[in-house]
Parts: sequence; structure tokens; C-alpha cells
Amino acid sequence: MEDLDTELLGQLQRWHEEDQYQRIIDAIEAIPQPERGYELTCQLARAYNNLAGPEEAGPLEKSVSPSGVHRRPGTGGPPVALPAGLRPVLSGP
Repeated sequence: MEDLDTELLGQLQRWHEEDQYQRIIDAIEAIPQPERGYELTCQLARAYNNLAGPEEAGPLEKSVSPSGVHRRPGTGGPPVALPAGLRPVLSGP
């Protein structure tokens, strides 16, 4: 499992460097939420943040609440708990 995690994180990093944020989101969301863990949840938040960009904060703000529960914009899908360290950054002042 560790080799798979290392390989996946490497692929996610390459996609990040290539600005392929939607691929990152799709790949991580294909993994059941209970199996994602801290690192993949952080990578998912990072991809959403980069995909939206500073001029499109609306979708990101709707997808993350101050309580740290994330829902993909436009869906009623299952919530994803964000790490406490990301909550203030993503939920705004």
C-alpha cells in the first residue's frame, strides 16, 4: 500500500506542476472518502484551491464550511472532513 501511496502522490505532484487540477480532483474523488487520509485530503483541497484561482473564490467558499466539512460544489455528495490546519485558510476570515 505504501508503494501505491508514493506512486499516487508522485503522479499528483506531476499533475500539479502541469496545472492539471481537475485530473487531481477526479483521481482523489475516485477513492472512497474513508480511505483518503490526511495527505490525499490536503491534496484535494489544494487542487480545488488552484482550480478556482483567486478570482473565483465563490465555488471554493461554497465547498468548504468553517466547520471543516467539504462538499464538491454543485453536489450533495458525502462530506469530507478537512484537516483542522486548512480550515481557517479555506473558510476565510
